[in-house]
Amino acid sequence: MFNTDPMLNGRIDDFRIYNYALSADEVKDILTDLDVQSKDLKDSYEDTTAIEEVKADKGTTNANVWYDLSGRPVNASHKGIIIKKGKPKIRNYHPIRD
Repeated sequence: MFNTDPMLNGRIDDFRIYNYALSADEVKDILTDLDVQSKDLKDSYEDTTAIEEVKADKGTTNANVWYDLSGRPVNASHKGIIIKKGKPKIRNYHPIRD
């Protein structure tokens, strides 16, 4: 397995290469056949305008601190998109089950 994309924190379950461009109907058929759980992310991004660096007022900490896309601190059990060390991550969300 190659570790070439630092932004990918997960697994790829279905990878396909075609020698032609798929039509909209073909893409729809493929997605319909997949056993994937979907999640409505509307509430996650509805009031979010940007991903910004969140800076501490003063001092340092050696604890892991995570933020949601609105910049609010979240705890380690939070599921969804978070900001960790200035980079967006998907945490504890596994849409594909073995």
